[in-house]
Amino acid sequence: MTSLKKELQDSGIGSSGGSNKKVAACSSKTNNNNKGVEVVSIPSDDWFTQMYGPMGENSEDKILSAKRGEGTKRKKILKNTKIKAKKRKRISSTTTNSTSSDLIEIDVSDGEDLNQVFPPLLSPQTSKNKEENKVEKTEKNEIKIEKNLVKNDKNKGQASFSDDDLDFVVLFESITEKNLKKENAQDNDDSDDSFIFSKNTLKRPPKIIKNAQDQVRNDIEENFGITLYPNKVLFEKISNYMNKYKNEFDNFNRNIWTHFTENLQNDHTYTWKMRVKCMLEDIVKQIFPSESISLVAVGSTVNGCGAFNSDMDLCLCMPCRMDGYETQRNYAINRLKKVMRKLMTKRTLIHDILFVPAKVPILKIKFKHPYQKLEVDMNINNVPGIYNSYLIHYYSRIDDRFPALCLIVKHWAKKKGILDACSGYFNSYSLILMVLHFLQCGINIPILPNLQHLFPDYFHFFRALDEMQLFVDLPKPLPEIPKNTLSIGELLIAFFNYYNNFNFDEYAISVYRGCIYPRSELARNTRRFKIFIEEPFDFKNTARCVTSEDNFLTILDTFREAVEICCSLPPNLKRLIAS
Repeated sequence: MTSLKKELQDSGIGSSGGSNKKVAACSSKTNNNNKGVEVVSIPSDDWFTQMYGPMGENSEDKILSAKRGEGTKRKKILKNTKIKAKKRKRISSTTTNSTSSDLIEIDVSDGEDLNQVFPPLLSPQTSKNKEENKVEKTEKNEIKIEKNLVKNDKNKGQASFSDDDLDFVVLFESITEKNLKKENAQDNDDSDDSFIFSKNTLKRPPKIIKNAQDQVRNDIEENFGITLYPNKVLFEKISNYMNKYKNEFDNFNRNIWTHFTENLQNDHTYTWKMRVKCMLEDIVKQIFPSESISLVAVGSTVNGCGAFNSDMDLCLCMPCRMDGYETQRNYAINRLKKVMRKLMTKRTLIHDILFVPAKVPILKIKFKHPYQKLEVDMNINNVPGIYNSYLIHYYSRIDDRFPALCLIVKHWAKKKGILDACSGYFNSYSLILMVLHFLQCGINIPILPNLQHLFPDYFHFFRALDEMQLFVDLPKPLPEIPKNTLSIGELLIAFFNYYNNFNFDEYAISVYRGCIYPRSELARNTRRFKIFIEEPFDFKNTARCVTSEDNFLTILDTFREAVEICCSLPPNLKRLIAS
């Protein structure tokens, strides 16, 4: 016993002086019976009492802590300002020391990875042994937190934080703040090209109604489910321009309508295409006799915005998984190759057939007489194409100015070389959505409403395909609003001006919401897209091919050139669309 007392005194713990506190030191006897435990009385120095308080049942833990150098400062009451200062100090620290390995690792069950959000500074040795000591550290942390709770009760509600507890507070605050700001953000770079939300919960903030004109505009937005972004100064300039070149402008309007009537797909062409669709459907049913399949025409053939010489897009619907539709790429490739082998045997009908392994695999089919002028693109289970064709079909039935603008804009874009998705520019569907958004939100009085807002049960993604009939009336009339009397020529010039001034870097276009919204709401992996036009049903980017900075600048220059031609010279349709 004398040797044990001397050893503790030599270590600096049991030096002379101070109050007479007792420490229980257990020493096992060396005899075979392991009899008894001796209690040694060791005087405690004043500095030890001041730093750690009276020695209690856990005296051994405190002695070990003193040897490790922990707790060399008396714990103080910290306020929020000190917590934040401590947080900044810890974040800015770039050195790893012996105490950095003592940071608490808390397992938070809210799905957030603390090591990714707020990685601790660990020494190489600590990083190596991190997994081995994880369970032991967690148990020690729980003991430390329980001790702090007891001390808080003794301090009459005054919170006292240790360094490890302070880390937890700072981490919890930062994680909570981050989750509130980016709760719905999709940060997976391997995910799809957009974020998905189940319901349109967008609510416009209440507007201040200053006069009757503001009240009318607010009523229009509420009734049509859209948000208006009109440029009054622009339309005043267009009106002055029209009055300046009155005769030329009349010819301009007349030529646009002539272009529409001469190029629009007529009833005869539609019937001719449907005959080919029925022949292909009969052949495909021979390949898959036991499956309930259907071949559905999509795209410009049925949406009302196609030209007479446009290709026919077909979607081969093959239900599976309890009336669901398999969308895996390999599934589509296997089925299309079976169809391809069967069609190659129909030599009297098929002139040529080509398999295209694109993101959405397709078969390109060319026919012999009397269908030699028709080309068909067939895909498997691209069901969103059916829904959006159905939606555009009913938009085109509301006002002829919509399909007329779509035809002339597509003709203009093709001549200018920016209607070529394979080369990194627009596809036809993106241009149609741009025209649709403009006629909803870009003019003083909208021409088109938000059909998905007015008829949510009629235009939703889960409606059965056999219920979606074309060429029928809507369930009820559209809300009554003041009639828009702008001519087709005025609308075309305003369209070019609208997108010439559009901030594609900051805003995305949404027909589903009936507005534009900040691109900051989208997933980070969508930043590679120079333009984001939201698909109304699956919410992906229809302009995902526009990723090149050079192509993006070419598109902007093309819109700027169109504005200059329309506003600086007498209006002339041939000059506008000349290549």
